Amino acid sequence: MNKILLFFIFIFWGTLLYAQDVVFDGVIFSADGKTLIKYPRDKVGEEYIVPEGTEIIGENAFEFTNVIRVTLPSTLKEIRDFAFKDCRFLEWVVWKNFPKIGNSIFWNTHTQFEISDDNKESVLVDGVLFSKDRRCLLLHPPVVNSTCNNYIVPEGTEIISERAFDGTEISEVILPSSLQSIENLAFRVRRGVSVRAPNYDNYFLYLKNLVCKSPIPPSLIGNPFIYPEGIELRVPYEYIETYQNSPVWKDFKGVYGLSINNQSVKSTKVWLDGQTMNVQSDQFIVKIQLYNSIGILLHDYTVDNLFYCFDIDQTSYDLLLIKINYADTSEDVFKISK
Repeated sequence: MNKILLFFIFIFWGTLLYAQDVVFDGVIFSADGKTLIKYPRDKVGEEYIVPEGTEIIGENAFEFTNVIRVTLPSTLKEIRDFAFKDCRFLEWVVWKNFPKIGNSIFWNTHTQFEISDDNKESVLVDGVLFSKDRRCLLLHPPVVNSTCNNYIVPEGTEIISERAFDGTEISEVILPSSLQSIENLAFRVRRGVSVRAPNYDNYFLYLKNLVCKSPIPPSLIGNPFIYPEGIELRVPYEYIETYQNSPVWKDFKGVYGLSINNQSVKSTKVWLDGQTMNVQSDQFIVKIQLYNSIGILLHDYTVDNLFYCFDIDQTSYDLLLIKINYADTSEDVFKISK
């Protein structure tokens, strides 16, 4: 009887010990050392190197901490929700691989990325994490290196990974002609427009503007854009109908023609606001000509400005062509449909 009792006490005590968390260098880990549970807020030290063997960084693990630089281990498999939320001093995160990432891991944290010399899975392209072959955009840092809060995805990119721009302070993205697919929650951004979307508990943020140069609408996995009904989409004018007839893409706030001059994609915008046509550019506009779908000139406006607007009766036309002439003698053509 006593032996049986001692046996159960031994098993219970062993289980209890195993269930307890352990502390390494002031940081709380699971008993097996595989999960970093909590980095203390009062811990002193500018840099923290997460030990090799760590596989998971837990939810809110570094929230409100003072660490400036974090190096992640090659053994890391997952970073859970809000792991580095509100780390106002965190300047650099060093990646040795690319693990599964949770919801808004860098929410309200203005960090930048580095990769270690032995990273065999990813590369940095202008500060953004890509797969080694540069075909997949893995993760954009929270801060955008642009005064316009936009980002141009490089040509050759085929996949925008899940949560790639999650929490990024960005309002406009230009997608390349090579793009083939966009994964779930890729564009749940921080800067943009807030909305309480159906079936979601929190306020989410979505882009204001999206440019997609791909002739074939990229396939969409899950809900990449959160609320496409609030985003203005611009595509090459010859592919407008394709996008207007494609699932989800047709649900955007508006599908507008994109300049045939690729140099002007970043600088000139044409949009309708009710019955008012707006044209804005960072190049000096000298003239705007409005044509119907069969090429008949409807209006000819002298502009001599960076911005111009005029009223149109769109109910009379299914399709309009807008030709813009610039001071440097270049020109763009936009296609606007109902």
